[in-house]
Amino acid sequence: AMIAIGNTDLIVRGYDRPDGKHEDLVAEVLAVRAKKAPSALTGALKDRLAKVPDKAIAFAVGDIPNDVKQGLGFLLMGAPIPSKLSAFVERMPNGLDLQVETTMANAEEAGKLVGKVGMLRKQGIEELRKAMQQPLPPEFPAIPFQSLINVMESIQVQDKGEAVQVRA
Repeated sequence: AMIAIGNTDLIVRGYDRPDGKHEDLVAEVLAVRAKKAPSALTGALKDRLAKVPDKAIAFAVGDIPNDVKQGLGFLLMGAPIPSKLSAFVERMPNGLDLQVETTMANAEEAGKLVGKVGMLRKQGIEELRKAMQQPLPPEFPAIPFQSLINVMESIQVQDKGEAVQVRA
């Protein structure tokens, strides 16, 4: 369910199954907004939500669902998969600032994930540079290869204990 409130808020809520009663989620969100029901700020996500800046234009906080973990497993090719996610985006003078923090089972897994993300970043930049040298078919729109490379080069990844922090 998607709820647009005025011209400032867009709330997306839903079940991961098609037979869920999405209308109930809409009612729940509106009750929380009207302060008639407790919000996530008082529950299990309280600490992670407190890290989201007031000026964030988008955020995601929660446990990573199993089907997403499976997709990440394919993408990360054997690297450990995070279990929790906290992410937000802030508008900056020259673009957007994306910050992501994931929680791993332990510091060793965090280090392995940092290594894998770093390797994938390097491979992605190399492949974009190769593709930039090849002519595109005439029916293809222009691809901003250098802009994509710039975004890839801006990615910073580090581990802090069992946490992995990514910024772009």
